[in-house]
This record gives sequence, C-alpha cells and structure tokens, in this order.
Amino acid sequence: MEIGKILIENGGLFLMEFIILHQTISDGDAIGHDIQEMYKIIKSKGINVWVFCENFLSTEDIFNLDYEILKKKIKEKSTVLIYHHSIYWKMGKK
Repeated sequence: MEIGKILIENGGLFLMEFIILHQTISDGDAIGHDIQEMYKIIKSKGINVWVFCENFLSTEDIFNLDYEILKKKIKEKSTVLIYHHSIYWKMGKK
C-alpha cells in the first residue's frame, strides 16, 4: 500500500479520497480551524477531499457533502474517513 494519491491493493489502483466529519464546522473555533487546514492541505496535494457536517457555519470554500452521497462514498475502498471527535454527535454515530 502506498500513502498518497493512489492506493495499491491486490493489483488494483484506487484514487484515494478523504472525508472529514464533524458535527459543526465554524470559522470561529479551534476545531473549525483544524478541519479547514486539514482540508486545504489534502486538497493542495491534488487529492479529492470533502467534509460532512450537520452545521456548516464556515465562509471557507469547502464542499460539504450531502448525506446520501456520504452513504455511497463510505462504502468505497478508496475513501478515507477522518472523524474529528469532540462531543457526542448522534448522526456521527451512524
């Protein structure tokens, strides 16, 4: 396995994608800033990256996935989930 844009597994090549999950993404707090910076760094490497949250309060140019799209993407081998835990999140538990 190679860490980076391409995941090599059993002779197959997969383009890696990242989804960062948290209940709320806001410009005004430390977790929001952390998520925004992770998003920017991953994107700057040419890797597809999205966020998923219930409360999107950011003015940054970040794509927040729809829940139905998230459910499809998490089933793909090439998807890496980064769950940024801070408080209980009922939807995040799903």
